[in-house]
Amino acid sequence: MSLILRDDALFCRSDGVPLTKAPLRALLVGLLAPLEGQEVIEVGTGSGGVTVTLAEAVGPGGKIWALEPSQKARETTENNLRRFGLTDRVNLFPEAAPEGLIPLPAVSRAFVGGHGPHLEAILVSLWDKMLQGGRLVLSAVLPETALAALTILEKLGAAGAWNIFPAQGRKLGPSWMFEGGNPAYLIWCDKDIKKEERS
Repeated sequence: MSLILRDDALFCRSDGVPLTKAPLRALLVGLLAPLEGQEVIEVGTGSGGVTVTLAEAVGPGGKIWALEPSQKARETTENNLRRFGLTDRVNLFPEAAPEGLIPLPAVSRAFVGGHGPHLEAILVSLWDKMLQGGRLVLSAVLPETALAALTILEKLGAAGAWNIFPAQGRKLGPSWMFEGGNPAYLIWCDKDIKKEERS
């Protein structure tokens, strides 16, 4: 299936609710691929940028199970899902992880965009939900969060990390300029590779 990467300007926004920018959404989808027909757990939707992108990527045969405790963020996500006609692919719950993960099904793909003070508990709970062959991806803006996630995940499986410095191109007179966005970290871990097999 072909994936449409929506421009950031097309999303509804609310003050104080973050939106994961398009370059990071593209990389996230790549890290979680293949996604068509998959069920995916998302922890923390923010404005729903990743939620929309994942919902498009899983197609009509897939499902997103999303947890977002903030009413403002949830409403923004719902607005964006309606805007792009994707509400039927997403079950959005007003719950926080890790407690909100308990009733959700086992999946082979998961994404953590927000975690609050419960990073370790969320990652361990999600890991227990992951099927063999699954992949868990986390995004972070703080280096200490990225390092904490790596420390937790490398005890569980084969972990990896990228530090991304996105820059958005825009026209400036007859030429182009690139405006740098905030750096971000993408951390992932695969459940099917045993720790002792890593080199």
